[in-house]
Amino acid sequence: GLPILGSDKAGSVLDRVIDNQNGFIFKSGDENDLADKIEQILLLNKEQLEIMGRNARKTALEWNIEYNINTFKKYILEDI
Repeated sequence: GLPILGSDKAGSVLDRVIDNQNGFIFKSGDENDLADKIEQILLLNKEQLEIMGRNARKTALEWNIEYNINTFKKYILEDI
């Protein structure tokens, strides 16, 4: 239920995070960009924070463990 903060080089961040909707994506290795994204989160008012948190929770539920297991199995089995 909190905004997501992820690197553009980390796993499926680009698949899951929509900037300013459920979190923020920062450029990997760019400390200034990371600091800017943290500041953006800190400057959100309570309502914005709650909305973004709900959106992040919805994203997490869409990418539940069963979905991830099935995806993992699919790609592992393709390589065998």
